[in-house]
Amino acid sequence: MTRPLWPVWVVDLLGSALMIVISFGALHLARQLRRQDRQNVVWTYLLWLCYALAGFAVSRSVGHIAKRLLILCGHEEIWRVLRPFSGSVNSIMFIVVASITLFFERTWSIYQQILLDRQAVQEAHRQLVYVNQNLEHLIAERTRELAESERKYRRLFEVSRDMIMMADLDSRILDLNPAGATMLGAGTTDSPERELWFADFLDDRSVWSSLRAALEQRGFVPDTEIVLKRPGGGHCSVLVSGAMERRGDGLPG
Repeated sequence: MTRPLWPVWVVDLLGSALMIVISFGALHLARQLRRQDRQNVVWTYLLWLCYALAGFAVSRSVGHIAKRLLILCGHEEIWRVLRPFSGSVNSIMFIVVASITLFFERTWSIYQQILLDRQAVQEAHRQLVYVNQNLEHLIAERTRELAESERKYRRLFEVSRDMIMMADLDSRILDLNPAGATMLGAGTTDSPERELWFADFLDDRSVWSSLRAALEQRGFVPDTEIVLKRPGGGHCSVLVSGAMERRGDGLPG
């Protein structure tokens, strides 16, 4: 018992025609999305994918339709000649679809990195705008903080009953608090014409070389007993400790 083949033929022909219609409908929608946002790489990918799928749908559907019509009209030998070409075109279009997908995977990775970089640039721009808009306020606030810190340091420096001194590696005194000036009998160091050298107040000037060597090697001097000359004559033993300040380049400040 044989069954009629016309239902199969009808489904094949209708399916092929619908494949073309649907693929071109998807292509039309992808074109609209692409027009709305030309910078969106996803819409660009979908557009090219729809182009490739539309080409594949046309190639495959035309092959099926041509096959049925040629066989129906009794030209089956013509179809035998065209069939290899139809299959080759289908294979090529399928390769194109696969190539677009593989290419998009790499493009998507680059696009994601571009988005991250753009976000970083936008954040940097936002911070820069904030700094520009609030620069005067930030400078004033920082100036107040520095002034307050300087005031606290200066008060501690002035009221301390222990000698606090700043000197360079040659023992030249850069700053000396009142208690230290009294201890050394040096008066004041506010006048720039008056240079004082700590080594001059040592009973043994070579002690300064030892202190300097310790500062250069270790960066600090622990409690070390030294002998100072008294202002009115005589000597006194004191404990001295200190640290060396270094600049950003690592050299002594």
